[in-house]
Amino acid sequence: MASTTIKRVSLGHRHECQNWPKLVGCSWSILPEELVAEILVRLPVSCLVKLKSVCRSWRALISSSQFAKSHLQRSIPIPHFAYTFPVAPKQKDRRIGIFSAESPFHNPITKVISFSVGTGLMLFDIIGSANGLLCLLHLNYVACRAKLWNPCTRMESEWLNIDGDLSKNGFGYDHVHDKYKLFGEVSPKSGSRFSSRICTLGEDSNSWRTIKDNPIKTVDYKANYKATFVPGNGALNWVSNGGAVIISLDLAKESYGEFSVPCHENQRGSGYGPKLSVLKNCLALCYDHKKTHWAVWLMKEYGKEESWTLVAMIIHSCEIDRSFIPMYLLLKEEGDGEQDLLLARCPPNKIVSCNLNDASLNFPVFDTTSDGLLDYPLSQDTSLRCFQIFHQTLVSPSHFGLPSSLSSISLIDE
Repeated sequence: MASTTIKRVSLGHRHECQNWPKLVGCSWSILPEELVAEILVRLPVSCLVKLKSVCRSWRALISSSQFAKSHLQRSIPIPHFAYTFPVAPKQKDRRIGIFSAESPFHNPITKVISFSVGTGLMLFDIIGSANGLLCLLHLNYVACRAKLWNPCTRMESEWLNIDGDLSKNGFGYDHVHDKYKLFGEVSPKSGSRFSSRICTLGEDSNSWRTIKDNPIKTVDYKANYKATFVPGNGALNWVSNGGAVIISLDLAKESYGEFSVPCHENQRGSGYGPKLSVLKNCLALCYDHKKTHWAVWLMKEYGKEESWTLVAMIIHSCEIDRSFIPMYLLLKEEGDGEQDLLLARCPPNKIVSCNLNDASLNFPVFDTTSDGLLDYPLSQDTSLRCFQIFHQTLVSPSHFGLPSSLSSISLIDE
């Protein structure tokens, strides 16, 4: 019997693939294509991006929309944060910084990698993320345009000219119709109602439609100038004026709804209005409780008021502590000995790690030498940055009918 030489192939850094079996470098041609696909779909995105260069058939498979969809359904995406600077002093070159959401919990220093978007972008922001795609928005005095970008695969759509006011904006994925949608809220004239409009990116791009059902209550744009998108539910959310209810926009039905926030002591007359965010893919609400604590709630089942669950009560001691914004929640698995941890932005514009088991606080250190704001290190000041959480996936703008190509956004190596 002929002998077979087996070669073990290591993929990427150790921490990227340490929980995955090593690929065996024997002849893959003896394996059915279906089995090869089943093996590859279980690998993390960081490995799959490298494996696209193995052969043409693997490149075609990994780049296909069906493979990306299957991988998205089976994998547990690694959460990351992307941030940019809508207004950045002394910075002509617009940059996007990215770091792992869990790194501040486990590492003494969190390394930030940065990308150069280019020069001449007057007002530039990230207005949302869905399925691993970031929605980038560029505004100037005469035009508004947007593009979708996947930081992992480096694939991006073309700039899409948007004829609409996105000063009060949101971005979400309509999972019913497999469409990405931009939301524009046009401020009313004196005595008139708000006009709400939806623009679909893809086959019906640059086509605005007015939503007939206007919100019953006024949205508190000062506290929530961006809509909060809840993955898996296809809904954008805002806190109403007064903070008593949350107004939601169903992107599939293109209709509004509302539900109540948890009852709390300072629901009226508080100097700090409730803030919305997304934690563990659930809608999260944070508010000032009796001017002594931050209360963080999760809505375990979207739209069901009875599913509101209190997950944290965090002590604060000074009057200026009125801008606590939860960013990421890491809950321990039963019996694994880990801690329940919460990452948040807090005064004075710092990022804090909160241990929910012993109430201890820690201020993580970030290496942001490549993000272009040396005078405003992330460890000391977050005020110039707007953060957006996203997950590593293989989804490409081309999977949704948008012309796409290898990104012009270049990695900064400093």
